Amino acid sequence: MQQYLESLLEKIRSLRSRSGMTPRKVIPKIIFWNIKYLLKYTPRSKFKDNTIHIAFIPQAGIGDFTFAAKYIYCLKKNFGENITIDIFADHHFEAAECFWQGKKHINHLFFSNTPKQNVYDCEIALLRFPAIRYIDKKRVSQVGTEHFKQYLELLSRFQIQNPLLYHSDYLGRCYSLLHGRTRENQADLENILNMSQVTDFYIPLPENDEETLGKFGIKENAYIIIQTGSGKHFRNENDIRQWPVKYYEELIEKIRKINPSIPIIQIGEAYHKTVKNTDINLLGKTSFREMLAILKGARLLISQEGGLPILRHFISRKPSCVIFGPTDRNFFGFSENSNLSASNCDGGCEWILDNWYQTCIKTGKNIGCMKYILTEKVIESIKKQLI
Repeated sequence: MQQYLESLLEKIRSLRSRSGMTPRKVIPKIIFWNIKYLLKYTPRSKFKDNTIHIAFIPQAGIGDFTFAAKYIYCLKKNFGENITIDIFADHHFEAAECFWQGKKHINHLFFSNTPKQNVYDCEIALLRFPAIRYIDKKRVSQVGTEHFKQYLELLSRFQIQNPLLYHSDYLGRCYSLLHGRTRENQADLENILNMSQVTDFYIPLPENDEETLGKFGIKENAYIIIQTGSGKHFRNENDIRQWPVKYYEELIEKIRKINPSIPIIQIGEAYHKTVKNTDINLLGKTSFREMLAILKGARLLISQEGGLPILRHFISRKPSCVIFGPTDRNFFGFSENSNLSASNCDGGCEWILDNWYQTCIKTGKNIGCMKYILTEKVIESIKKQLI
């Protein structure tokens, strides 16, 4: 019964994280999933060798995929030749291909959300904490090292004892901060993988990044990027994580007074709000790999909290100026960045309510603390990068 409830809750969470999923679309999928669950037999691993074969399912947005990529890297680094990892991704295909296709620590990448033909020794999904979906305990007992068996027991025990942490990102963040962990190493339960000390993990870039910069007429370390939008599953125009567009436009004018020659480029999705006075508008005009090359080459990224500052950290460790509203800068911020929040509210209300990104919990309005982070505060924090 426990395994069924855990699997059902995980399925609901997975569906909710997808773009465009309304209750009317979710309900038939849950009914069909229940029928399949009731009819299926207890699976056993098809593998007969001396290696533990793991099916890994990353979930949610680009930032979450990036953190999952580091977790997978550290998992393989710790357990080495005793495990092989196959990735199953049913969205963010360009990112998945860039992160895992042809990488030495990954066996295969499949564009699917679950193993269908192969039955693995272990299936693990990851959003904030690792969630074991299935494990062939007999195979793991026979083939796994003692260290790896203890690790899987830790994950299973944590999952059973702390179901609320898997279904409330707010509680999960509170738990992690209390244990000295940030979003970057949140998945590292009891610090077994030593993720906070791993500094050699980078998001790999294609070799033709100079060609990409040339395509758009820019030179490395000689331009600034701004980015206004939230993730693809936060497409609502009233997202209170968004720093007002008029503030970006005011900021650009202030930047030009300090350094009039440096180009300012806007990147992001085609539906993001346009900042009128940039030098180059690349909204919806780059591939994912081109966007990574542009991120790496920039002298500075100025953005609200989201996927791009996370990607830039794992691409280059070069500085960004990140503007935080309801999300917690102590949890999501990186040490090389200027992490800014309002002086009258330090955020941290993310996921207390389901509509946290549409309505400020304190004011009840669709604009919150971001309006109190003025351009003067931003310009003061980035002066060194401008000169």
